[in-house]
Amino acid sequence: MTFRRSRARAYGLLGIVFLLGSTLLGAAPHALHSNAATSEQDQQTPAKTGRTKSSNGQQVGSRSAKKAREKKAGIHLQGVLIEGGAECQRFRASDNRYYTLEGDLHGFHTGDRVEISGNIPQVSHCMQDTPIHVQSIRKVQPRDAGSR
Repeated sequence: MTFRRSRARAYGLLGIVFLLGSTLLGAAPHALHSNAATSEQDQQTPAKTGRTKSSNGQQVGSRSAKKAREKKAGIHLQGVLIEGGAECQRFRASDNRYYTLEGDLHGFHTGDRVEISGNIPQVSHCMQDTPIHVQSIRKVQPRDAGSR
């Protein structure tokens, strides 16, 4: 008799799980449950391919294409290591853009003027600015040191 009760409980739990699962899946598109045609809401807009042209006929590149090239080719910048990075060392490039640096900085710290080479990682633990994974870093002379 105890065997039958435990089996009944197991089937009862399975029934509850099935009921909850079917309720949650009820919010999914009906195309998942049948071969019915999808509604306009379920259809996605196809991705746009190619490049657009400006009014004068020249091709216009996208910002994401530029970033993709930077990721592959690497990035080379000069600037100053500054305070303010939440998780990583913050860096102000000579064009006044801010980055956060991850990787081995070889003992350089805030206030040092450096030249870095690296790439932009797809995933980073740095919590602000554009992250750069440092592949090489070297000290450079301050801008005004040669003018005096």
